[in-house]
Amino acid sequence: MKSVADRFNVNLTPFKNWVAHYEKHGLVGLTATYTNYDFSFKILKYMNDFGAFLTQVAVVLYSFSFDHP
Repeated sequence: MKSVADRFNVNLTPFKNWVAHYEKHGLVGLTATYTNYDFSFKILKYMNDFGAFLTQVAVVLYSFSFDHP
């Protein structure tokens, strides 16, 4: 891993973290997820981005709660 991190001029520790995230979550694990927005704003943004109704958002949240205890 060190040779790959060196090749791309990246410190080893963050590189190892990226690999671990990728192995656990796939490409989604490499996307930035942190924002300063509150939960209500994130729900509204999701509805706007995907044209979802509140009931559809509720289904997504409900299924997510079972995937991530």
